[in-house]
Amino acid sequence: MRQGEILTLRWKDVNFDTNLITIRAEVSKSKKSRRIPISKALRKLLLEQKIQNSQSGFVFVTHLGVPYSQNNPSALKRAFTSARKSRD
Repeated sequence: MRQGEILTLRWKDVNFDTNLITIRAEVSKSKKSRRIPISKALRKLLLEQKIQNSQSGFVFVTHLGVPYSQNNPSALKRAFTSARKSRD
């Protein structure tokens, strides 16, 4: 998945029954929708994220509950670095 697709991912695009993520055509670089399989590890992480972030329609949000923006790459980099360190 591309960064823009990840940042605009909504919970309605994640299907835990079929274990598929749908990339909507309007956010896809190719302007074509496609489906991405969800692995067991990703499913676990997404379910944990959903528990923490049930208020927003977006999968990935800042600590303030606001969706990340491609216009603010430093915030995204800080979040990625923090997440990577917490998984080590």
